[in-house]
Amino acid sequence: MVILVAIVISVAYIYSSAVAFELQGGVFFWELVTFIDVMLLEHWLKMLSVMGASKALEELVKIMQSVAHLMTIWIL
Repeated sequence: MVILVAIVISVAYIYSSAVAFELQGGVFFWELVTFIDVMLLEHWLKMLSVMGASKALEELVKIMQSVAHLMTIWIL
């Protein structure tokens, strides 16, 4: 996924730079910036959820007992 995003960003930038200087066609700088912003927002939201899950697991470890007791049930 990261390689695909890098390829998209690179191609859009190179093509838009070529169009801005010499070629005929449309410039995609605005779309490129929007795409990068969306990717950064997605990464930020993912890191927030991972940090929240990590904190929840740390809290569970704090309340977990350190010693397990073996309980046997005798069935008559």
